Amino acid sequence: MSTALIYFYYVLPLLILPQEANPVSDWKVLNEGFIRIQYHAYDTDIADLVFLVIKKNFDRTAEMVGYGGPAIANIIISGSEDEFNQFTGNRMPTWSQGSTDYENSRIVLKSPSFTGVRESELRRTVVHELTHFLIGAVAPPSSVPRWFNEGTAMYLGGEESFRSKINISTAIYTKSLIQLNEIQYVMTFSGDRANLAYAESRAAIEYLIEITDEKSIRFILAELYLNKSFDSAFTDVTGMEPIDFEIEFRTVIRQRYRFYFLAAAGDYIWFLIPGLFILAYLAVKIRNMQTIRRWKIEEEQDEFE
Repeated sequence: MSTALIYFYYVLPLLILPQEANPVSDWKVLNEGFIRIQYHAYDTDIADLVFLVIKKNFDRTAEMVGYGGPAIANIIISGSEDEFNQFTGNRMPTWSQGSTDYENSRIVLKSPSFTGVRESELRRTVVHELTHFLIGAVAPPSSVPRWFNEGTAMYLGGEESFRSKINISTAIYTKSLIQLNEIQYVMTFSGDRANLAYAESRAAIEYLIEITDEKSIRFILAELYLNKSFDSAFTDVTGMEPIDFEIEFRTVIRQRYRFYFLAAAGDYIWFLIPGLFILAYLAVKIRNMQTIRRWKIEEEQDEFE
C-alpha cells in the first residue's frame, strides 16, 4: 500500500478521532508518534503495558504481513463489558477479548481490570489484534479469509497450547473438524467450537509456513492488494490451490494430532487406577480358583484310574 493511502486510511483517523464518540468522558490518552491509546485513569498501568507490547512486536508483525509504513495503532481499552459492546456495536461474542474495527481503523480491547485475564493473555491479545490491524492496512479485509487472518494472528501472538492440540485430536475422532471456509463464521460459534476454529487456523498457517516459508504470508497479502482473489493469490504464491492445500493439511494433522486426545483422560486417570487394581486382583483370584479347581478334578480322575 502506498504511503499516501496509509496516511489517509490509518494515520488521519488517529488525528481527527471524534471525542464525542466515547461513551464516557473520563478518558486519558497515551500518544507517541502515530500510536494512540485511550483508556480510563485506573487502567494507566495496563495502557503502559499495551504500549510496550505494541512497540516490542510492531516490527516483527509488520514484516510478517508486509506492512512498510510508520508504526501505527489506534487502541481503546474499554472499562466494562457494556462499554466494549458499545464500541464494537454489539457484534462480538462474549468470549472475545478484543476486536479490530476496520471501518473506524481502531482496536478495541477489554480491560483486565474487569475481565481478570492474566498479563500473558493480554499480551497475546494485543499482538493478535495488532496483526489484524496491519493485515487490514496491506490488503482489503474482506478479501482475506478468516482462517488465514486468524491463523496469522494466532501464529504471531504465540497462541498455542497443549489444549489446542487436544481439541484438534478430539475433533478428529469425533469427526467434527471444521472446514477452513466455515471458520469465516467463527464469531457465531460457541466458545468451545471457536477454540477449535482458532486452533485449526493456527495449525493451517503453521503447515503453510512449513511447506513454504514465512514470506508466503506477505506475498499472498501483496497479491490481494492487487485485487486478486484469494484463490488466485494463494495458488500463485504456493503453487497449490487452496482446496488441495486443505486436503493435504487435513491428512497431516490427522497423523500428527491423532493421539493427543488421550491426554484428556489424564484428569480422570487417578480415579481409574484404584478400580484397575481391584479388577486385576479379582482377575488373578478367579484365575487361581479355576486352576485349583482343575487340579482337584485331575486328582480325582487319577484316583479313579
